[in-house]
Amino acid sequence: MLDLPHVFIFRLAKYGLEGALWKTTVTLAGNLVMLQAWILDLRFLNPPVWSLAVETIFYLPFPFIGWRLWKASPRAAVFGSFLLYHRLSHPEYNTCLSGTERHQLRLV
Repeated sequence: MLDLPHVFIFRLAKYGLEGALWKTTVTLAGNLVMLQAWILDLRFLNPPVWSLAVETIFYLPFPFIGWRLWKASPRAAVFGSFLLYHRLSHPEYNTCLSGTERHQLRLV
């Protein structure tokens, strides 16, 4: 937040008044609702806050997932855990990665 005037002045020189107002408003709104970890263009004000944004996104569904695990039988919970582990540990099944990223993960 303290860097906001500097960001605005930088954008004012680069985009003009209307562009600077629009881009700074969008960046500020994205940072307030913690979307900067998922939308790369919003990482302008406070880049280290991305870790808080990631934690927020993963903590939000936890009550629903935790409730389902609590109600599930131990066998179903173990099976679901193995299924999730298998899905995350095999990059060729991950559709979010490009072909190059999948190849790089296989090399590691």
